[in-house]
Amino acid sequence: MGTNGIRLNVLGIENLEKDRAYILISNHASILDIPGIIAAIPLPVRFIAKRSLIWFPILGWVLYLSGHILIDRESSLSALKSLKKAAALMENGTCVIVFPEGTRSPDGEVKEFKRGAFLLALQSKVPIVPISISGTFQMLPRHGWCFWPGTMQIYVDKPVATQGIPLREIRPLMQRVRETIIQNLKQ
Repeated sequence: MGTNGIRLNVLGIENLEKDRAYILISNHASILDIPGIIAAIPLPVRFIAKRSLIWFPILGWVLYLSGHILIDRESSLSALKSLKKAAALMENGTCVIVFPEGTRSPDGEVKEFKRGAFLLALQSKVPIVPISISGTFQMLPRHGWCFWPGTMQIYVDKPVATQGIPLREIRPLMQRVRETIIQNLKQ
């Protein structure tokens, strides 16, 4: 049993190699997904998150002070700088975590993905690791103010190579990763 009745069950961690950078792509149903991934992944990680989270008490300050990548969605120049920072982190062995839905799901279902993380993966030639998180929506939904005890399950799938995939194949890559995440949520 974890803190405050939250249990963490992690499957597939053996799919990650030590001393290797990945882009970890995950569904996002709850604010609990963030500490869950940090606790589950035994590698150095940084999130790509919207800059407005900096104003979220405690979490925003931690994201900012610990060097996570905060993107101003309104500024393409700022977003480009942030993606360059992400590429530099990965060159130094740090994994980058992205929630490609762009925000927490309002109903717990996996929404359509935005392409930024996939562009980064193709440009940097870093493998994508699909991560499926279940249980967190029931414990703390998007509009909830307190959480309920339960089990968070994190399934880490096998890395998907991005080297050699042309830009014109980005949509099929996005769909493949999204379908893998959805499939693993059913386990």
